[in-house]
Amino acid sequence: MIWLVNLVFALVLGAMLWISHQQQLQHARERTENTSLTLERGLSGMLNQIDLLLLLTQDALENGMVGGQLDTQMVRRVINRAAPQIAGTVAVFFSDAQGQVAGNSGFPLQHAPLSIQDRDYFRQLRENPARGVVSSKPLIGRSSGKWAILFSRAYRNPGGNFAGVILVSVDLERFSGMFAALKLGERSRIAMIDQDFARIAAYPVPSDTSLLGKRMQQEAVIQQLQTGIESLTTTITTMIDGVERIYAFRKLESRPYWIMSALSVQDELQAWRHQLAFSLVFMLAFSAFSACAALLLQRGWRRQEESQVMLASTIEASDNGIMVTDAGRKLIHCNRNFLAMWRLPAAHGDEMAVLMQMRAQLRDSEAFLAGVEALHAARLSEEVATLYLQDGRIFERSSMPMLVADQPAGRVWSFRDITERKRAEEQLLASAAMLRESEHRFRDLVNSSDGIVWEADAQTFQFTFISDKAERLLGFPVGDWLVPGFWVSHLHPDDQSWAPAYCASCTGRLQAHDFEYRFIAQDGRTVWLHDIVAVVEEQGAPRWLRGLMIDITAHKQAEQDLQGLLKEKTALLLEVHHRVKNNLQVISSLLRLESSRSKEAPTKAVLQDMQSRVRSMALLHETIYRQGNFAAIDLGGYIGQIARESLKSLQLKPGAVQLRLDMSQVQVGLDQAAPAGMLISELVSNSLKHGFPDGHSGEICITLQPLPEPGHWCMQVTDSGIGLPVDFELRRQGSMGLQLAVDLANQMGGTLHIGAGPQVMMTVNFKAQVPAPIEITLGGERL
Repeated sequence: MIWLVNLVFALVLGAMLWISHQQQLQHARERTENTSLTLERGLSGMLNQIDLLLLLTQDALENGMVGGQLDTQMVRRVINRAAPQIAGTVAVFFSDAQGQVAGNSGFPLQHAPLSIQDRDYFRQLRENPARGVVSSKPLIGRSSGKWAILFSRAYRNPGGNFAGVILVSVDLERFSGMFAALKLGERSRIAMIDQDFARIAAYPVPSDTSLLGKRMQQEAVIQQLQTGIESLTTTITTMIDGVERIYAFRKLESRPYWIMSALSVQDELQAWRHQLAFSLVFMLAFSAFSACAALLLQRGWRRQEESQVMLASTIEASDNGIMVTDAGRKLIHCNRNFLAMWRLPAAHGDEMAVLMQMRAQLRDSEAFLAGVEALHAARLSEEVATLYLQDGRIFERSSMPMLVADQPAGRVWSFRDITERKRAEEQLLASAAMLRESEHRFRDLVNSSDGIVWEADAQTFQFTFISDKAERLLGFPVGDWLVPGFWVSHLHPDDQSWAPAYCASCTGRLQAHDFEYRFIAQDGRTVWLHDIVAVVEEQGAPRWLRGLMIDITAHKQAEQDLQGLLKEKTALLLEVHHRVKNNLQVISSLLRLESSRSKEAPTKAVLQDMQSRVRSMALLHETIYRQGNFAAIDLGGYIGQIARESLKSLQLKPGAVQLRLDMSQVQVGLDQAAPAGMLISELVSNSLKHGFPDGHSGEICITLQPLPEPGHWCMQVTDSGIGLPVDFELRRQGSMGLQLAVDLANQMGGTLHIGAGPQVMMTVNFKAQVPAPIEITLGGERL
């Protein structure tokens, strides 16, 4: 019979242990899931702030471009206001379209230019500027030298083209610090996983940092996550350390990231193992007791003693600290957990003596003693209370009467350490408070933004949220925007068909987009809006549209005004050049008349030289008028035309002297083209006068070719005439034409060199001056 009792007891105890084991595992799973939920909310809040910072910087960059120039000071002020609000942000960068970092916040750039042209995220955004936020794999920053994750977004120039990339660098130590703050245990694991199921942040940080950014090895888990589920809890034994852990995966809301938390099953079942050990001891004690009870069943005087032993064993097997007193408040028994919890060497005597030792450790000892007295006064009452100790521990105290024949025969006091549970509750409450604060700050940022932040249904375009800025900018109350069809019905008539169709087309392709359209305000005004739209998908289909409307009415009006003024000024400058050319032609005609009337050969020659020089200047203004470009002249084409005109007008015997041109194209400014044209006219005139006298025939060759040194050119005039006279150097000093040629070469930024025969070779080596842009001021605005 005794063995049957032991078997039943063992089965009951085994069932209780199995239930306790399952409860402990369930508690571990819930703790793992709660940890992943807390991390998901914290990381989502931080990533939302980073995304908002990217949008603010993008808006500042795109609105900070005036006349093709970027107001970098204004952009840095925006970054410096927003970036310090995001804990863990190392720096904010922005680059130009070639990947050169043009500005930053957080630390100074190095002396060498910093380029991100080879980074994957830069190439992705350059190919698709509308892609939205792109994150990098973990990498070592080229300026900071630390491991970091970069979140990037493209921005555009006023023409809508890709202008560069905005970067927010987040130090991986920020993630590790956030994970370590949870203090989950030595063998716990926490990681942040991207859309490629690669770990981009982990705690503890692996000793081999090359593992960061590598894909997870649990393919079965990856296949489950790829089905579109939002969370997954499973148990996995890792091959690296052989530890069995409970893994909880949770997807970040509206983000392509997963948060993973893993708790060691062995650590979580530690308390259960203690319970198992105590239960085994208890079962062995019970077996021994039952055997003794069977042997001494007939001895009634030992029944009470055996009962007390069994009670003591039961109390000792409990995880709680238990103290039992009789009706006279004498101490009957207290287990070892009670002594350990209250750090007492021993406990004996009456209840009050023990209570006085406990009192010294409590924060509110008077309330504790008053509660004890109240319970003894109400002899059948039960109570559960929370005790706060001076060393920071928190106990849950429960007290109930011990009944014998339905009469109170004493009281049982049970104490349980709930410090960890309370701290976990406080952490959850703190996380919830942080989340509410984050939401409040986000709403404040939205309402303080210069644009209108909105959210709408992706299928019906019905607005579900719009910021207060809408009423201030367009006059309609927020409630009106939530009415179905409100947005479409208030578009400008010319935009009511194409704007919704374009938005619907991009939405159907899950493509982020932006477009400009006109909106009729409440007071009848037509307001130009630049709408930047992001598409939020659920299970592969568009679910929500979230965007930012920016008022660009003033910008549009300024564009129209500037275009009109620019056309007016361009026409005015063309008319000026046309009239100057006409006046110079009149002067040339007068000189030709005077030359034909003069009978003195020297005077006639001087008038012809002057006519040739005036003609070269007139030809320059005619070239500007015809091509409509005030800043640059094709030097090769211009001096070729000068040479042909000079040969045609100065050659006495048509066809006797041939002209050969070898010209390359080079753009120069007007200040360099004018003396070059006059110099060619002077040198051709010189060759015809002195190289081919009395109708001699031959050839004049003019070349314009680049020199090996970048930006340097050689202009050369040679003829096959009679060559230079023996006394050339003496004549040169008194020649006005050659002195003028030397001065003109100096004006070009070069030096005239005259080579020794047999052919006459005159060379000017010069550096081509980059054409300076023409600045036109209209009403205080520079074009």
